[in-house]
Amino acid sequence: MKLIRHGDSIVAIIQGNHEKQLLVARREQQEWVPLFLPDCIEPLAEIHCRTLHVRLYQGQHFGNEETVEFRG
Repeated sequence: MKLIRHGDSIVAIIQGNHEKQLLVARREQQEWVPLFLPDCIEPLAEIHCRTLHVRLYQGQHFGNEETVEFRG
């Protein structure tokens, strides 16, 4: 999955079918799923399983585009 800055918003680009399946599967378990930069232990952002709204965690920043991943 990629996060892309679009003005003041952050848009998630879901690249793989497995990412879609994971979000659908987690809808019943949790509302928000954390997103991590590769090789980082602290999450960068989180994505809402139903709306796909993305919000950065406080204190996290990135440029125009980042590749992120689910964990757990």
